[in-house]
Amino acid sequence: MSNYDLVAKSLLEWMEPVIVGERVLLNTLALYPSNSCVKIGVLGSGRNLVVSDEGGAVAIAATAHAGPIDMQLVKRTALQFGLKVHSDGSIFATVDDPASLAFHISLVSNCSQKVAELLTKKGNVVDFDYRTELDQVISSRYHEHFKRDVRVLGSSNKPQRFDFEILLRGSRVFLDAVKRDSSSINSAIVAHLDVRANLQKNDRQAIIYDKREMWSAEELSLLKVGATPIEYASFQESIERIAA
Repeated sequence: MSNYDLVAKSLLEWMEPVIVGERVLLNTLALYPSNSCVKIGVLGSGRNLVVSDEGGAVAIAATAHAGPIDMQLVKRTALQFGLKVHSDGSIFATVDDPASLAFHISLVSNCSQKVAELLTKKGNVVDFDYRTELDQVISSRYHEHFKRDVRVLGSSNKPQRFDFEILLRGSRVFLDAVKRDSSSINSAIVAHLDVRANLQKNDRQAIIYDKREMWSAEELSLLKVGATPIEYASFQESIERIAA
């Protein structure tokens, strides 16, 4: 394989678009302060397209500090890039020329990255917990179609706790977000195994992990005993797939 083929293959695998509902989602080469990649959503068709960061910058900032989001800073920064901001904090551009779509994807991703950097610096934050960030992403994406801290009766007749329940196209998806330690892993596996027989036909189960914690192949195999493992960076696309 030539260097050209190697580069082309790597970029295609990283940035390959995924259809999620009416939107097309893709990873970009821009990174947030948490080292998660900036994701872009494209909605519409032809000469009526909207390119958005899906609220990613605001979600990162909400993870970083408990204070209110400085929406004026978000709007000022977006304006410098020639972009707009929705009321929910998502940064977007309207595109009427399909030939400029790639440019606007790059523009929105870089603006989102810049906004996240400015907001997190303002919060003086040096550490990130992906589970807090995940909570923000889920609440922003699914609104009234999710619940936190859900209890489900297991085969043991004990109520088992799950971090989230998301309703997608008639399916309930039960999620746990785990850290790379035995207590977190074992707790999630036991809960998922205990409720499996009591769930409805269309219900789904998943365990989310963050690959930045350097999980081993054996640990990931262990997660599979309880439920489908989902890497946090591809969370939104993976949830849509398993609920399909």
